[in-house]
Parts: sequence; C-alpha cells; structure tokens
Amino acid sequence: MAQCELAYMTWKEVEAARDRGAAVLVPIGTHEQNGTLGPMGTDGLLVFEITKRIAAETGAVVAPLLSYGYSSRHRNFPGTISLQPDTLRRLIYDICEALVKDGFDHVLLVNSHQTNEPIMEHAGRQIREKYGVIMGYINPVVLAEKSTQDLYPKLGSAHGHGDERVTSMLSYCLPGAVRMDAPPEPQEWREFEGLPLAASHQVKVGQGVFGLYIEVHDFSPSGGNGNPAAVDVDKGAEVVRRVVGMAVEYVKAFLKLRTSKRP
Repeated sequence: MAQCELAYMTWKEVEAARDRGAAVLVPIGTHEQNGTLGPMGTDGLLVFEITKRIAAETGAVVAPLLSYGYSSRHRNFPGTISLQPDTLRRLIYDICEALVKDGFDHVLLVNSHQTNEPIMEHAGRQIREKYGVIMGYINPVVLAEKSTQDLYPKLGSAHGHGDERVTSMLSYCLPGAVRMDAPPEPQEWREFEGLPLAASHQVKVGQGVFGLYIEVHDFSPSGGNGNPAAVDVDKGAEVVRRVVGMAVEYVKAFLKLRTSKRP
C-alpha cells in the first residue's frame, strides 16, 4: 500500500499525490486531561488513528498531527497545555496555506475537540478569502455519538469527556493507551451550584439552555464524565468501523466538489 503520511513521503511522492487529485487530511488534537484513565493526548491520538484509516480507503494523504489545541476549560488539571486561540488559528492557517500553495485543492481538517472548531473555521474562511479554496472538516467523536446509540443507549448522543465510548475506541486503536490498573467509579457532570449542566459550558434553567463560562474543575474533581472504566474493545472496533465508513463517504463526496476557483 502506498505511503499516506506526509512525514514519511518524499517530495516526489507528495507531488504525485497532488497531481492525482488526492485530498489532504489535517489531524488536530489537544493536550488536556481526559479523566483519570485517558492520556493527555487522547484527542490527537484517536484522531490520528482514525485519519490514517480514512486515508487508507480514499487515497488521501495525512499531514502530521497538530498535537495542541484550545483547552482553557481544563487548565487547572496538571499537564494540560492550551494554545491561545490566535496561535492555533495561525498554525492551522499556515499549515493549510502551504498545502494550498502546493496545489492541493481538497483540504479537510480532522478534529474531535469542539472548542477548536470556531478557530478552525476562522482559519478555513481566511484560506477561502485569500485563495478561493473551500475547506471542510470531520469530527470523529460527533460521528460516533450520532451513530452508536444502539451500542450505548444510556449515553445516547450526549458527549462525555473521556467516557466509555471514547476509551473503547482508543483502546481498540492503541492497546494499552487507556490506564485500566485502577478503574474509578463512574462520574457524571451533573450540576454547578445547583444548576443542571447541559454541557461543560452550558446550564439548564427552566426550559432553556444557557451559556456559562465555567471550567471543568468547577464541577468535576476527576475531570472525567461517564464510565471510562467500562472499556469494551469489541465495541470500540465497531464504533471505529462506523465512524471511518461515514467519513470515507464524506471524503469521496468532497473530492467531487469544485472546491477551488483557481485557474
């Protein structure tokens, strides 16, 4: 099988990939706490593994992993490294600009950390404004949440930071990455000072959901959400299969789009 990672390709191989119209997938992670079982690099490690699987089925090439993101909500947990939003935007822009200048017209960001997404969009729209190239993105964790309610009926489509869905996926992709020596009790992000949580930055009041600029340590001593100890590698394999399948379908559709106005 042809090499798909840019870091291992020669410039001639990159040139050939460009000339055949390959998409470029740019994986973006974070370096933040993921509860007491998940490693700090969970987002990036998982995204990179998913991205390589997508590339294997679409002929795409994979840029090196950008291992840091915007993680200010997790800053009170040791080891969390968060970039300033403009630093992250500039990094994403510079990476994508280099690819676009090389002649790649189909560039997709692959990211599972939702607070990175507004920053990614800013960079992508700057690329469009300057070079006329439309970019897109894939969020594997959102795909997992929406497609596995039969496997995780108690979780439904709700997001859990380092929960059993994420730890199962990571354990399948990278055996040994999840720390299973001392599984903790299940934990839930329930409330902040009596207000039910809708997300790590949202609370419920009456029938409404409202924003609140709190941080994870304000309501969760461990940082985790859900039951990360309920790791099931077989379930993780099925989740990854579904996510990759949906992403492959999108990449193939994306490749048919006229994403560039360049001559």
